Amino acid sequence: MSSSLPKEISDEEFLYRTIRNNPDWWNDDIDFPSTVIYKDDKGVSVDRDGGRDESEIITSLTQRFSKDLRAVAKIKTSDCRQIGTHPIYKPSKNIYHSEIHESSSVIEISSIKAYLMIKKTIVVHPQPSRIYPEET
Repeated sequence: MSSSLPKEISDEEFLYRTIRNNPDWWNDDIDFPSTVIYKDDKGVSVDRDGGRDESEIITSLTQRFSKDLRAVAKIKTSDCRQIGTHPIYKPSKNIYHSEIHESSSVIEISSIKAYLMIKKTIVVHPQPSRIYPEET
């Protein structure tokens, strides 16, 4: 584990989001996370991959959030930036902690951007590589 990561999150890195065991965080109609996972007025808390293997990231997140965890999802940093959101590195006790904001000056992500982000989201645990279902 590296004790120092670059301040800038690379476009190639994935950002991992834990999905709480909360009905608002999961869209049962499509069996996929809801846009609520990207709505937080304090910033959307994520772990950047930081060059780690995905299995290591999933293990870390499932151990830390086991009491309230339904799933783990990821989104590519480049997708966040193309949508117009602002991923930032905010290490704490967890050196991989990062956040996704609406912009450099606004924290809470708009509904339209949250919708665009959920369409780029991939569920990696417990069902690996589940992508947003095609609309019918």
